[in-house]
Amino acid sequence: MKTNKILKIILAVIIGEVLMILLITLAQEIIVDGVKLNSSPISNIIIGGLGTLMSGLTVGAVATCVAGKSNYIPIIILSIFVVIETTYLIIADKINNPIWFDAMAAISLIGTIWLGYYFNKFLFKED
Repeated sequence: MKTNKILKIILAVIIGEVLMILLITLAQEIIVDGVKLNSSPISNIIIGGLGTLMSGLTVGAVATCVAGKSNYIPIIILSIFVVIETTYLIIADKINNPIWFDAMAAISLIGTIWLGYYFNKFLFKED
């Protein structure tokens, strides 16, 4: 693998992770006051959830722009990061939601990251 391609992968992962942290924080903590299944109003859960999904689409598209449309390695790494973070939060008891709620949120986030990758890959034909 060429050095240029490796640097693009690293840059795409860093930008993607930072963007994901910022956008999800915006969606779940700033726009709404947290997303908790048992205590948040349904409107906060819907708005925070949709914001998180939009974050995933954006992260997937941006990471694909940085790394190149034929390179899905950053998307795999970002997906693994979501799994690791969710697993840590569940094991460390840092969440106040049922496990299934956060697991489904993580799976949905990973799915939208991949949708962002495919959206960008097929919408813009040039690499």
